[in-house]
Amino acid sequence: MFSLRTRDVIPSMFEDMERSLAIPRQQWSKDPTTNPRCLSMDMVENDKEYTAIFNVPGVNKKDVNISVEGQRLLVSVDNEDEHKGVEGKGDTKVHWRERHVGHVSRTIQLPNNVDMNSIEAN
Repeated sequence: MFSLRTRDVIPSMFEDMERSLAIPRQQWSKDPTTNPRCLSMDMVENDKEYTAIFNVPGVNKKDVNISVEGQRLLVSVDNEDEHKGVEGKGDTKVHWRERHVGHVSRTIQLPNNVDMNSIEAN
């Protein structure tokens, strides 16, 4: 005599994938690159320097803050609502709003061979 067990395939697939990747499922959403309100970044290296390139479309340079703490680079944007105080005055109405307003930030660990005194932004 033998017994049959049913197996829920979908959770099992995720469990198998988690084991093979050794990454807990709850950490997937913490990946900054999957967050639509995160600063997208490229890191480029040549024989002289590293260059971090961030996408901040529609943001004024004065709204971008860059600092270094220890071996970490912190980039943040505080973007004001350009429609604040205008909507409802006269004939002004905002019909669609997709651009993010508020605070977003990104912290990256810098390589050990970075000269912290030569970091600059432009």
